[in-house]
Amino acid sequence: MQRQGSKPLDVSLVRKWASQLCDAVSYLHDRDIAHRDLKLENLLLDTSNNIKLTDFGFVKGNSSQALSKTFCGSRSYASPEILKGVAYQPTKADVWAATSIIYIIATGRMPFDETKATPVLLKDHKHLNIWGFDKLSEQFASLIRFGFNFDYPFRPTIRQLQGHQWFNGSTQPKLASMETRVPFTSVFDDRQKRLRMSVSENTGKAAFSYH
Repeated sequence: MQRQGSKPLDVSLVRKWASQLCDAVSYLHDRDIAHRDLKLENLLLDTSNNIKLTDFGFVKGNSSQALSKTFCGSRSYASPEILKGVAYQPTKADVWAATSIIYIIATGRMPFDETKATPVLLKDHKHLNIWGFDKLSEQFASLIRFGFNFDYPFRPTIRQLQGHQWFNGSTQPKLASMETRVPFTSVFDDRQKRLRMSVSENTGKAAFSYH
């Protein structure tokens, strides 16, 4: 799917992929399963340009029964609570990651710079210091703000995210003034290494390592 990023995307295609992503995640969440590794690299396109969700190596069953203490996934898509190294609600972390994916599909850009130190990145999360945010259409900015709620208890469910007015609207996800889309491949060239996260026994904070 990353290869599609170099092409101008019609808003109808962006909505189609965003909706299909939410449908796939909703299918899991309705069965009390969290994916926990949502990212663009785990989305494939079939011959009809439909999204297929893959890589279920980090799925968690009974996800509504208890908070998760396994810090897995990719830093680029990690929710604030995961970056802070605290127990988290895995389905709400999925919503954060899904919102990141939707933003990338629409703009060809990562919403946050994950190369920043964790405290700085968390400030960006909290204050929504997102690349090009001031150039987004009002409806699309509202969707991104909705999904990127810093406090996970107040973050929407995946179905609530999909119920946002943008999915049924007619506005473009970005204004015409936004600079040319960047190919997904160039966005991810330096992010191909898989990121594992573990909790340091000494500090209780999330520690990151690439392999």
